[in-house]
Amino acid sequence: MAEPTPLERAQALLQRGQIEEAIFLCRHQLFTLLSSLAQAARVARPSAGDQDERAFAMNDALYQMGVYAEPIYKSVQNWLQIGQLGINGSIEQITIGDVQAMISSMANLQRLVDVSLELARTARAPTGEPSLPRMQADILPPRPPARPTPAPAPRPQPRQLTAPGAPPLAFTTERAPAVVGVLPRAPHFVGRGHTVMRLAGLLRQGRHVALVPLATGAAGMGLSAVAAETLALLASDTPPAFPGGIIALDAYARQGEDALRWAYTEIGAAWRVPAVAQATTLSGQERELRRVLLNRQTLIALDHVEMGFPIARLVDTLAACGATVLLTSRHVPRADLLSVMRMEPLASGPALTLLQERYTRLGGDPDDWNEAAAREIADLVEQRPLALELATTLATASMTLVTLAQRLAHAAQRGLLASQGEPNQTVRYLLDLALNQMDTARQNCLAALAIFAGPSWSEDAALTVISGVATTFAPDDSGGLRSDAIFAQFTRYHLVQSLPSAIAGVRYRLQPFVRGQLTRLLLDRPVITDWAGHALAAYYAGVALTRRRPGDRDALREDYVNCEAGLQWAHAHNEPAFVVSYTMGLARFWQREGLWMEAERYLNWGVRAANTIGDRPREAQLAQELGTILHSLKRRSEALDWYEQALAIWRDLGNTRSEAAALFELGRMAQETEDLTDAHAYYEASVRAAKAGDDEQGQARALQALGLIEESQGQIEAARRCYELVFEMRQHAGDVIGQAGALNVLGVLEFRQQHFTAARDLLTTSLTHAVAAGNDFWEAEAHFWLGEVAFAEGDNLHALEQWQHALRLYIRQGRMPDAEEAQRRITRLTGPVA
Repeated sequence: MAEPTPLERAQALLQRGQIEEAIFLCRHQLFTLLSSLAQAARVARPSAGDQDERAFAMNDALYQMGVYAEPIYKSVQNWLQIGQLGINGSIEQITIGDVQAMISSMANLQRLVDVSLELARTARAPTGEPSLPRMQADILPPRPPARPTPAPAPRPQPRQLTAPGAPPLAFTTERAPAVVGVLPRAPHFVGRGHTVMRLAGLLRQGRHVALVPLATGAAGMGLSAVAAETLALLASDTPPAFPGGIIALDAYARQGEDALRWAYTEIGAAWRVPAVAQATTLSGQERELRRVLLNRQTLIALDHVEMGFPIARLVDTLAACGATVLLTSRHVPRADLLSVMRMEPLASGPALTLLQERYTRLGGDPDDWNEAAAREIADLVEQRPLALELATTLATASMTLVTLAQRLAHAAQRGLLASQGEPNQTVRYLLDLALNQMDTARQNCLAALAIFAGPSWSEDAALTVISGVATTFAPDDSGGLRSDAIFAQFTRYHLVQSLPSAIAGVRYRLQPFVRGQLTRLLLDRPVITDWAGHALAAYYAGVALTRRRPGDRDALREDYVNCEAGLQWAHAHNEPAFVVSYTMGLARFWQREGLWMEAERYLNWGVRAANTIGDRPREAQLAQELGTILHSLKRRSEALDWYEQALAIWRDLGNTRSEAAALFELGRMAQETEDLTDAHAYYEASVRAAKAGDDEQGQARALQALGLIEESQGQIEAARRCYELVFEMRQHAGDVIGQAGALNVLGVLEFRQQHFTAARDLLTTSLTHAVAAGNDFWEAEAHFWLGEVAFAEGDNLHALEQWQHALRLYIRQGRMPDAEEAQRRITRLTGPVA
């Protein structure tokens, strides 16, 4: 009697209720399988860590080499997490169904690994390539007995990781870019070279560092500038000190658990892994983050960390992933792993150099330069870089250096400058002095820029907000203020800081201390707040609506926080037209991020707003998109309601193209529930509507679905006519991949009718088109069915050759059920695999 396999023993233990023991056997078997794959793919087996940690590392390494398709990779990841729950004493969170599913799926993985290893033994890859066949992520549903042909699949892309049913998102298998995020470098940086070198040295050693001012709470010390210079220095290291890249985040105003979620999501987004954001719990996000950062030497920098940020948990999590942390904060953060590096003000010499350089760049009169007054100013403002910037602005805009030195000395005598109890009194005094030199209109325009919620914004956005405020005070007919001139003045005097963006060119921001002070000023002027809020909402409603293409995803990410702020303002101030624009754009953004539940929330909001203002086309469009999302989430009854609502509106509007699309989706849902009568009726109606709307693509899509139903019901001639019409339409449109698919379907139909010569001709032509278009999907299908034709005609050698071609293509695409079916046919001719 044969000894039971580990999985058979696990099944027996599970039936007796011994869940922990069953999990133990599954974990051991999974580790064995991963080790076998790693050995065949020439992946070094990790020696550090426990069994699960090594399994995580091998699983990641195999996936990055292309050995795994997405569903397999994520299944293995889920199994490892189930095992970790058992180890951590959380066995009550595991159901018998979880373990049963793990055992069943692992048995399928075992069979697939056996096939892959056999292929690796019989056809070794060239030197330097993985020995195992590559399995990409365009996986399809299991092949049904009748083998209805699915719609054409795009050419497989590199590693992808998405929510179930979500469209694919690009995932980089290389290291992260040198620096991701916003941390601007100060122009003509002076006086901190020693600090930068010391900080860079600590980070290269793997130390986690908090850069804080010498006096707790002091603003304007140049912490961000030092951090930016340090990151630039580290990014130029050869070999790189951080091969996993550098991720820089602005943590201004981030508080509590939401701050952690934001940080984890941003880090996951830098690596193009939406699974981090998709995790429903904070601990779940941390587990996903561990998988993303494991064995990658990454530096993560957080700028402007405030007291409410749970930094200890963040540092512990990132340190456990092997990442190094740098943060800047005006307060000493409490975290055991952090080394605190206190930064002193500039020395007298560099402070004077900075003051003189800024004075020259701002166009100060050389005849008014007074070194004695400049030294006195530098001493009075405590050599803080921000205070020196503000002082230079005042000296060049409204008074001389001597006058400013006298005013500061007088203020110091009156106790208006720094005191032991208020370290920022000097900076606050200088900012108030700068504001008092402006007229009311310019004060309001500068304060209005504090309305932005995001870390940065574009010049167009700033000009829109300034225009919304400035024109109300100075109409054009009275020689009104020009928003571009006002903004140029703010940037010239460094009240607004410019910073480069790899995506959108130059962007702008307010220094955090200045932003905080202007926010207080804005709150005291509610009318200005309303005007600025309306301008913000109107501008970003347009941004959300126009940036809907995948290529705009990163640009929209930079503006997402501002978009969200504009949406909240529009909702609070009853502006449903803005709400509709926001929800149409942001729902698409969340779909591309893989967060379908978030997209659902936005679309529900948008449908109601569109209904409120009577915007019927947008209401139908949003309802149809909502139906698609709910359908992908397997909530079919809700999806049906939204599709029918969209269909009713499209019919009322007479939009036949959109009506055809809604009918097609209803037919697809009916077909999935095996209600073929309704599906047939919906597809016929979709064909008629698409034809009325002159939509050839929609007509071809519905005809092919209709042909599959006709064929399944034995209506062969009707099915053939549908497929022939599809081919004619694809040919007319010049769609080579579509022609390959239509010819393949016709060839399969002829084969099933035992018209082998006609089937061979059609399938051979389909193969030619697929190869010319570089489409692996239809190439694999043509090889498979050509093998079926050859076998039916008794040409076993040719059949074997075709099935072997199909098997390799199936495995390359990650189509495991199809690969197993091809392997069964090969086994029928050659005998079982040894």
